[in-house]
This record gives sequence, structure tokens and C-alpha cells, in this order.
Amino acid sequence: MPADASAMADVPASLSRLLTAAASRAGVPPYAATNTMIYFNWEHKSLRASDNYEPAQLAHGIVPRFALLSPSQGQSSMRNFILLHLEQENAASVAFHAFSQAALGADLHNATHVSQSLEQALYALRGINKIFRKYMTAGSIVPSDWRDYMLPFLSTDDAGKGGVTGAECSFVRGLDTIFGAPEASNADTHKQFDIASASYTTQQANLMEHLKQAGSAIRTYVPESTTEIKTLWQACGDTFLNWRAMHYRRIQKFVHEDYHTSAGNTHTSAGGVFNKLDDRIRDFGSANCSSVSVG
Repeated sequence: MPADASAMADVPASLSRLLTAAASRAGVPPYAATNTMIYFNWEHKSLRASDNYEPAQLAHGIVPRFALLSPSQGQSSMRNFILLHLEQENAASVAFHAFSQAALGADLHNATHVSQSLEQALYALRGINKIFRKYMTAGSIVPSDWRDYMLPFLSTDDAGKGGVTGAECSFVRGLDTIFGAPEASNADTHKQFDIASASYTTQQANLMEHLKQAGSAIRTYVPESTTEIKTLWQACGDTFLNWRAMHYRRIQKFVHEDYHTSAGNTHTSAGGVFNKLDDRIRDFGSANCSSVSVG
């Protein structure tokens, strides 16, 4: 037993039992690793479990419930990786609410309500980018920790299931849905999206359906709206595209040599994951998801 094993005392002896139990309570398949290892792996320093809270109440005080890795093998990096996801999702909930309000305003042909709601959405999207910049640094998530300890822990099985993938980040999929992004052109990414969809909880699936309807209402309304609304909608799309570009650039800092995952991903300085990220940026950009004539 390693010297720092005492720090892992709260982690059940069998990770597979933990994943199965957590997945059962969440109502998702046992291979829904992003849900079980990240989105359901937290507690709050002062708020009571099982209650509902506003995003502002959860903005401070969230901590991972299980460390997952030992102090000498990437525990701090894993902690920051979990917090990165949790804080982004929390901020995204504000954006989703704002977009929902914008859709309501569009249905009512209330330009003032749409404009105010898009301003709130834009503020929340910029907050997501700020969170990403805070955590996605070599000092917060150490590249060697990622390659040597975190990646093997998070990797999937031979069928591409059981691991943590970007496709399972519900806030990214939700924003894709809002802006009407097309299906992934990259076959591997498309496969990961399909697996992610099957891993959603009932609440996540319902959220995606709601965002699909809200996004459709906004996209139908914007082209015939005011210059201010068109500009705000464009800014929202550009801010999300900026997040994708930051993700692409910063993940390059974590790949300095070739390595492979059991999910079939080949990570090199010239290909693999970079190709998938670049393809998804192109999908979003080529579809002109948020672009409208502002002139």
C-alpha cells in the first residue's frame, strides 16, 4: 500500500462497484463515466445535499467528494480537472436559463426581453471561458499528470465506453444544440456523441430536448429582429467558438509525445485528437451557426 494511501480512505475499494452504484442512482448506464466520476462526484462545504440551489449558491464551495488519485500520482491535477467541469457546467446553467428566456421573448415577439436575455447569456458564456482559462493551465493540470496518471484512469474500454470524453460534457452539447450545430463530420467524434447521448440522465436528456426547442425559436426569430439582437446573437456564437479554439490550443500543451488510449484515440503532436477538435470547429464554423446579416 502506498505511503499516501490514507488520503484515499474515502474511495471505495472497488471502483467498478462505485461506478455501477452511482450510475444506478443516476439512472444511466454503468459506462457513463463522466457522470459518475465528475458530475456526481462532488459535495458542498456548507450546503445540504438533496436540496435544489441557484447557480450563484454553488459558485463557491464545491469540492470533489472522492479524490480518485493519490497525492503523488496526480491528485491535485485530477481535482482541478473535476472542478473545471463542475464550474463550467454550473456557469452554463445560467446561459441555458438566459437562452430559454430569449426563446420565450421570441415567441412573444418581445424584442426587449430577447435582447436582455441574450445579454445575460453572453455574460454567462464569457464566464465559462474565464473558468476554462483559470484551470486549463500547466500549473493547474500538470501535463505529466495528465499523460501518466489521469489519462489511463479516464480511458475507455475497447468498445469506446467507460471513459471521460468531451462528448459527454453536457454544456458543450447543449450549446451545440442552441446554435444548431450539425452532426459531427468526424466519424470518431460522431461515435463518441452517440455513446454520450446514451449516457445522459433523464434530466440531461430532457434538458437537451428543451434546448433544441429554445434554440430553434431563437434562430427563427433573430434574422427578422433588430440589429442589436443580431449583434448579441453573433457575439454569443463567437464566444462559444472562442471556447472551442481555446480548448484546441491549450490541449496541445498536454501532448508532447505520442500515446494511445484504449478508446482508440491516437494522440500525437500532429494528429489524432487535434484532428477531431479541428473538425468540430470547422463543423460549427462552416454551418455559420450564429451568423446573421447585421448590416
